[in-house]
Amino acid sequence: MDLHDEALPVDASGLTPGEELVLWATRTLVAARGGWPEVKHAFRERLGLITGEVAAHALGRFLDTLGRDARRDLYLHQPYCFCVGATELGLLNLIAAAQQEPARAETLVRFLVPSHAAAELLDHARALAQAMAVGGNPLEPRFPMPAAASALPPDAPRLTLVATPPG
Repeated sequence: MDLHDEALPVDASGLTPGEELVLWATRTLVAARGGWPEVKHAFRERLGLITGEVAAHALGRFLDTLGRDARRDLYLHQPYCFCVGATELGLLNLIAAAQQEPARAETLVRFLVPSHAAAELLDHARALAQAMAVGGNPLEPRFPMPAAASALPPDAPRLTLVATPPG
């Protein structure tokens, strides 16, 4: 799958409020490293002070782990773009699956990162999913997910988060 041109027939208007928040926050943290105060504020506003803080920090750790250990580049749209790409849908699905479908969440995690980072990424996804649910904004798995993880060679490219595709 070529993730450089990954816009799907899904736009942000079809997302739930919880999905919108996680997607916007992910894009904001990747696109503007100085966006941390804005992201924390948005989570606190939507989920409450303590739960919002937990969710924001879980997302930050999730993205740190993904950025450090991912097998390939992931491309995200700009924070206020109305398109939703395959990578973004996959990340939303992983967080949703972490709430209710542990086997699917593990499959997605193993697709994204090598085994040495899988437990860490899954823990952060679960923490974010739990905070979203406690705050009344659960994410529901609703997009197609792979049935099994494919093994990639150890020298496969690592993930680099970028705000827009090159070119």
